[in-house]
Amino acid sequence: MDVKEFRADFVEAVNGVLEKHFKNLEGVPCKAELTALIGIVFSVMISLMAIKGGKE
Repeated sequence: MDVKEFRADFVEAVNGVLEKHFKNLEGVPCKAELTALIGIVFSVMISLMAIKGGKE
C-alpha cells in the first residue's frame, strides 16, 4: 500500500464531502486549512490502526 497515495485520496475525499455539506456557510475554514486538518486526522488514524494492528 502506498501511504502517500492513500493519504492524498483520503484528503481529497474528505475535502469533497466537507465542501458539499458546508457550501455557502459563513465561517467555514478555507480548503487549505481543511486540508491541513485532514492531514493531521489521517496521521492519527494511521497511527491508531498501527497500534491496534500490533496488539492483535
